Amino acid sequence: MKTPPTGPVDKAQATAIARRTIATSPPHSPGLVLEEEKTVEREFGWVFFYTTRKFLETRDKKHLMPGNAPLVVLKEDGSTHYLGTSLPPPKNYALVAARSAIEQRVDLTGCFDLSDAGAYQLVAHYCDGNETPPAPPGGSVPLVGEVVSDPARIEILANR
Repeated sequence: MKTPPTGPVDKAQATAIARRTIATSPPHSPGLVLEEEKTVEREFGWVFFYTTRKFLETRDKKHLMPGNAPLVVLKEDGSTHYLGTSLPPPKNYALVAARSAIEQRVDLTGCFDLSDAGAYQLVAHYCDGNETPPAPPGGSVPLVGEVVSDPARIEILANR
């Protein structure tokens, strides 16, 4: 959710804006907290990371929230923008030729408990959640809607 511009902001103001945004923005649930030690400052603003309070208290991976996109608060006006989660931030917006692909490897062990043997099916979904994404490069068409991958099947073998 984009916050209304408030004029130039400093880090303390940006942190307050980030806290308020994750506490009040659907589809996020109550109990989310900033991981302030992970905050990254860039020339355009601050990138905030957050997780569930329950995970910070227990460090139990079952309390992680997959897909919580980093939140950017811009220095110039205090507006907020969520980054995508399927690609690292520098690659969030890229020119992709027709019938080509972007490959991204993701370590799922940080999001899911895959310690039990068995077969799993994974399907990746990507949807740009920014209300005002940057304009696409000249001559390209912006992504509208959701991109869904073909299913991938993995099998976890029992420890011997």
